[in-house]
Amino acid sequence: MTDPSVWVPRAASALSIALMAAAFIPMLVRFARLLCGREPAARMSRRGPGVRALLLAALAMLLSRLLLYLVAWGADCLMRGQASSLASSFGRLWVHWDASHYLKLAQQGYVNVGDDRLMLVFFPLYPWCVRAMHLLTGDWVLAAVAVSNLSAMAAASLLYALVYRVYDVQTARLALCYLLVNPYSLFLAAPYSEALFLALTLGALLAASRERFFLAAVLGALSALTRSLGVIVCGVIWLQSWRLAVHARKGRARLAVRGTLLGLLVFAGLGAYLYLNYHVSGNPLQFLIYQKENWFQEMGTFFGSVYNTFDYLFRSFGEPDAFWTWGVQAFAIFYTMALLCFTWRRMPLEHHAYTVVYVAVALAPTWLLSGPRYLMAMATLPILQAVTTRRRTPHMLLCSLQIALLLFFTIGYTIIVEVL
Repeated sequence: MTDPSVWVPRAASALSIALMAAAFIPMLVRFARLLCGREPAARMSRRGPGVRALLLAALAMLLSRLLLYLVAWGADCLMRGQASSLASSFGRLWVHWDASHYLKLAQQGYVNVGDDRLMLVFFPLYPWCVRAMHLLTGDWVLAAVAVSNLSAMAAASLLYALVYRVYDVQTARLALCYLLVNPYSLFLAAPYSEALFLALTLGALLAASRERFFLAAVLGALSALTRSLGVIVCGVIWLQSWRLAVHARKGRARLAVRGTLLGLLVFAGLGAYLYLNYHVSGNPLQFLIYQKENWFQEMGTFFGSVYNTFDYLFRSFGEPDAFWTWGVQAFAIFYTMALLCFTWRRMPLEHHAYTVVYVAVALAPTWLLSGPRYLMAMATLPILQAVTTRRRTPHMLLCSLQIALLLFFTIGYTIIVEVL
């Protein structure tokens, strides 16, 4: 037991259970209080942030993504020792790993033969949007980047509007800042589905906060058609609608039933993906078979993933993967869990519950490789950071660190081509 490679993974796994329990148990208590009508509702702002503020949020996202493109291009020119145009080098720099699969899906669709049949594991809404955008751009990479950037701009505006309504203007500004400088927000500029998923999820959360539950359910279903984690939106709809029913003077049963049914509508997105599996392969669960047989991927537990992360960290010590994959993932997991433990009191129940479930599910795959990217796409992560660092000095220090890491990881993805 004196060997760190033996006891550290076990200790880390046990610590993750303790941290999640520290957030999960209060969530259950708050849920019971909600059903009894004793859980206070968030103090919603009646006034929105205004069109100008939303446009500025979108513009900030666009400019920050353009800056990342320039950083990657400039670093590439320096490292290669020769100048090249941004347009000619863009695909070489930004189309790696899953991005190439999304582009191929957009071009040819899903098939059931050859190695391309394995791309059935990718949810369809993003490649469908890229295919539609291609009708306007005529270029596949440009179409994918356009979808990602437009989605990222929408996500920035929706995050600002949501936090402005549920919290306050200072928290909204801080949350937007943390989204822009998240070290893994480089994927909001890449041909990946994260930006679209984040925008749809934030739209659903904002609609639910305004008690527009049908719109929230539709956006949640589209989110679930983009990534499986989109189904978690159903819980937000249920909690919001049940609180409304509990405090209603009449028609409580009707409001509760309506909210429950609308929450179930979110699963239509997942159902559409299962039907796609059936249509292509004849088996609605074929994607699970592909994940298990080709990537050893099954549904596990978050604490199992924590154990594996630290185990692989020790095994690969001294190799590039020790930092890029396992070291960064270990830090991201515990950073997020610690944030959740210390900030849930300052969040409404629906955001508290969404975060707990998202973290537990997103970190559950048995072969977790991209945990930080999954956590970056969690709609409430910038909110967790914003309510934690409201003082100027901690905020400036954290933002400076994240900016440095964002630039570092951008070069890591585009030039070194590491798995992030």
